[in-house]
Amino acid sequence: MWNTYPWIQIHYVPANCTGLFQPCDVGIQRVLKLAIKRTALQDVINDTTEQLKSGVTPSAVTFEKKLPVVRDRSVRWLVNGYNAINNPELIKKVRPNSVHGFFH
Repeated sequence: MWNTYPWIQIHYVPANCTGLFQPCDVGIQRVLKLAIKRTALQDVINDTTEQLKSGVTPSAVTFEKKLPVVRDRSVRWLVNGYNAINNPELIKKVRPNSVHGFFH
């Protein structure tokens, strides 16, 4: 690797240390992913509830997976994710230099 791509540096990250070496992964991205997941799940719950109220039997409930539907819904998922991480206090909790002492 070094001979062909000397500008690429490979670092070994020990098991269970992702949070130390990638603080954004647990500090910000986790919050973002959970917000998107919750919003998408709410869409599934709403669809299921509407179908059941309209008389569809539980075994016949279906979920719309066509691209236009998912595309349109994904905007709300992303906006809710953005709102979840658009929080200065959350950003302050993530410390990019938290590993500094680990190496010295």
